[in-house]
Amino acid sequence: RILVLVSSLTAGGAERMVVNLLRELDRSAWRPVLATFSGEVDYTDEMPADVRHFELGKSSRLGNLNVVFRLARLLHRMQPDLIFTRIYFCGLVALFARRLGRNCAPIVAAIDTTLSRAIRDEPLLRVRRPITAAVLARLERVVAISGASRADLVESFGVPPEGCPMIYN
Repeated sequence: RILVLVSSLTAGGAERMVVNLLRELDRSAWRPVLATFSGEVDYTDEMPADVRHFELGKSSRLGNLNVVFRLARLLHRMQPDLIFTRIYFCGLVALFARRLGRNCAPIVAAIDTTLSRAIRDEPLLRVRRPITAAVLARLERVVAISGASRADLVESFGVPPEGCPMIYN
């Protein structure tokens, strides 16, 4: 079983890739389940009928804590063999939920941006950069979707090159 975790399925590049992945996964090897923070779905017509969708009920910024607890319960019940995320923040949520849910499934995160640019204008950047590096170090695999993304992960966050394969969209 593979649990695919994204914040939502509203129209966007990462979300489009998740839908494509869910449609194309080899069903003889994987049974996909989708979990989203919110129930917003712009790709309803394209979602495979065999994919169960769990909406984790985020309703506000403070709702992230509820999402962690709900995801932990889902991980504990489901016991997936792999957790796949497509957006960096989802990897952080998955790390907390995995610990709370007493689950040991590896987490693979596909990073779809040059992360240092994405966070450079954030408040508390001096805190955010080391936290981001620590989160990435705790994921079992970080996949870059481009050469620039991979170089940024290695140079800016210390992701080991051998632990950061590149798979184009």
